[in-house]
Amino acid sequence: MRALEYVYVVGNGHAVKIGKSTTPEARIASLHTASSSTLVTYYVGATNGEGGAIERAAHSLLRPFRLNSEWFSSTPEAAIGAVQEAARSLGVAIIRCDAIRIEAAPTAIHVDPGTPAITRRQRDAPVVHKLNLSVPRGLTGTMLLGFAAAVGVMIAFAIQFLIING
Repeated sequence: MRALEYVYVVGNGHAVKIGKSTTPEARIASLHTASSSTLVTYYVGATNGEGGAIERAAHSLLRPFRLNSEWFSSTPEAAIGAVQEAARSLGVAIIRCDAIRIEAAPTAIHVDPGTPAITRRQRDAPVVHKLNLSVPRGLTGTMLLGFAAAVGVMIAFAIQFLIING
């Protein structure tokens, strides 16, 4: 059995990056460190060792919008749709598993004015955000996901075409 690989979509509001990793939380954290702008994680999908093939196919689908390397002038929805369409066209299951918290969680959460704050130790506070990387137990809906991805890609490309061409 091959190791899990993850395909992710991150962006800064102006561009999106499609990448792959076997340790996406660490990879995305390193992108945050290296980036001069705030990055948002839009999508993380788990696959059984086919992340590289999905990444390459998604890059190919978004080729007209490539800025450089793995960065594209695209909406997050179009990039996610390209990833899902790439997986569908390759016949590879990909399961969304990001369940992200984009902003860092507070170190204290006030439940009620009369109740003391629930505090966490500073070392437990996330530096960037945390990803839930547990792979769902079943593959139910994979076929519907592929169909929805194809429709999503077509709609996203149509919207981008209308935006670009006025």
